[in-house]
This record gives sequence, structure tokens and C-alpha cells, in this order.
Amino acid sequence: MTKPSLDDLRAKKLPQRTTVYLATDSELDKELEDKIADLRREVSVHEVGLERLSPDAAVEGVALLTNQIASLKHEIEDLREQRRANSIKFVFSAMSREEAETLVEEHPPTEEQIAEHVMGGGKVEEVTFNVETYPTALVIQCMTEPDADVEVLNDWLRSDSFNRAEIMTLYLACVAINNERRLIPLGKE
Repeated sequence: MTKPSLDDLRAKKLPQRTTVYLATDSELDKELEDKIADLRREVSVHEVGLERLSPDAAVEGVALLTNQIASLKHEIEDLREQRRANSIKFVFSAMSREEAETLVEEHPPTEEQIAEHVMGGGKVEEVTFNVETYPTALVIQCMTEPDADVEVLNDWLRSDSFNRAEIMTLYLACVAINNERRLIPLGKE
């Protein structure tokens, strides 16, 4: 049996990938959260009430509860489908170690950022990248969907279309896929 070449091994190793959906309709999200809360409330209220009923009344109560829960679950699934349809899908793929190091080098911290960090009690070597430019650059570098020109993505991500939490969600997804590993325990060999 011949040993696999480096090219054979590289062909097998696919980069880590992750998908993030950002909602475009906060009202729809609120409606979904409310329906889920309604479902939880219905279940808990009926569970307490059923304990106090006679066996025959409890059976009837369970049937009613089952119908209400089924109806709420159906509404929740419909809302989830609507939310997915009204979301922006982002797919990210991990970078190679070399690409990651190059990206950090392309976005060095400013003197002001270093000084601010040191004045806050930190060490100079703890500031490894420019906090203003690197997060967006990382998101763009890792993004495989939506597929768009780098300049368009950069303008879009820096626009008022996204709030801070949404940008942080995208950034942290990229940080996570570039810092995780997937090992499969196969037992003793």
C-alpha cells in the first residue's frame, strides 16, 4: 500500500464552514418569540390544571391541549419559514494559517490603539490588529455567500445597514471557524 502524498491529504481536508442568518424583519422575529412564549405558557398552564381534574376531564383536557399545541407549533413553523425567507444567509469558510497571518499583518494596530490599550493597563504585544479595519476584512475574507465584489461587500458591511451586534455576530462566526478543529474519536488503533 502506498502512502498518500501531501496533495492527497490536502484534497481530503476541507476548510471549516459555518452558516449565519441575519434577520431582515425584526417584527417577524418578535412575533416568533411571542408565539414560542405562548406555546411554553400553554403547556405549563395546562400541566398544572390537568393535575386537578378528574381522569375523564383530564383526558378531555389533554385532547384540547394537544390541539392547541399542534396549532401553535404549526404557526411557529410558518413563522420560522417566513423568517428564513426574510433573512440574509452568510456562509463562511475558514482561511489557511498563512492567509490568517497575512490578513493580520495587513491590518496592524494604529499607534493610538496601542497607546490606548497600554494606558488601560494592557501590554503592547496584546494588540495584534487594527480593531477598526480587521473585523470587516476577516468577514470579507471568509465569506463565500453572498458572493459579491470585495469593494461592494466592504461598503455594505461598513454602511448603516448593520448594527454593531450583527457585525459582531458575523465577525465572531469567522473567528470561531478559524480557531476550531474537528477531531473524530475513532478509538484505539
